[in-house]
Amino acid sequence: VTAFDKDERRVRIASTLAQELGLANVSYYAGTLEGLQFETATFDAIFCYSVFYYFDPRVALKVIKKIMKQGALLYINTNDLGWYLHNLIDTHNDTESFSSRAMAVQTLKNTLDYYSMGERRKDVPIVTPIKALKNSLEEHGFDIIGIGGDGTIDLNNASPLSFYPP
Repeated sequence: VTAFDKDERRVRIASTLAQELGLANVSYYAGTLEGLQFETATFDAIFCYSVFYYFDPRVALKVIKKIMKQGALLYINTNDLGWYLHNLIDTHNDTESFSSRAMAVQTLKNTLDYYSMGERRKDVPIVTPIKALKNSLEEHGFDIIGIGGDGTIDLNNASPLSFYPP
């Protein structure tokens, strides 16, 4: 298992936790996806949970495709527009040093800058609409086995539930 984060502090914390749990098969790297130096066709699976919105999707998918083995699986969980609208209307996990409303405003501005001018702040998320993600995945040669909004994908005849209350 290979894990990476852009924040060296988070990498140290994860490494410490793995050592305390006796997990010896995990390696950790700090840096950006674009800056990681992995051989072509290294990974059997890549799991991007709550991180894809920090990447330039066009660049990220190119890098991911290169480092995946033939037949490897890619899982991406990313926030769509609804999450940021939710944070504008009903704040979420606000603290003295974090405002979910301000985060949503910065993200929406960064998204508009990215899609209209090709510019973005790397430390602020961007929204990758599901249609844009699907198009990018197809452009990079990925086979899509499921794509959808929160709680809508049913790969095992289960009854998925939305994260958001009705």
